Amino acid sequence: MIFFDARLNQLSSSILGTSAPRYDGIILTEGNLAYEENGQFKSVFDDNEWNILYTFENQFRIRELVMYTFPTSRYGLEFVETRPAGILARLTTSGKGILPYVPVAASLAIETYGYLARPLAGNTPLITDTDGRIAVSLYTNGNREFLVSTFDNSVNHLHTLLFID
Repeated sequence: MIFFDARLNQLSSSILGTSAPRYDGIILTEGNLAYEENGQFKSVFDDNEWNILYTFENQFRIRELVMYTFPTSRYGLEFVETRPAGILARLTTSGKGILPYVPVAASLAIETYGYLARPLAGNTPLITDTDGRIAVSLYTNGNREFLVSTFDNSVNHLHTLLFID
């Protein structure tokens, strides 16, 4: 694993690889790479850097894991509501197929701040609340795949361990 701090470095094609990929996957700890400045949230990446990342992922079929994000069309999601105290969640049929190692028979408590979402085109819900609203999903756009969580994660949360096989 190679750590890239987007706050200190500008992303370029040469960092990622142009003729052969230097990375097998991308992990974003926060999906929009957001930071707060003067009361407004901005992305550490500018539009050019996002385009460089997405071109790289598309060209080499590189998957992306988004550990936590506000639901937006960037990830095939539409925001529904904020859940500051978590949810009772369940694996969908697709979720059981993609995460077969998760031994959840009925439900899973996600006890942290997060957002619920509806799917847009290309989005497959993997973990939902009891009303079917998305907490974790797989979004496909062209040659790119994004495994996306809309709930905060840490090593102290059971749901974070779902991403580790």
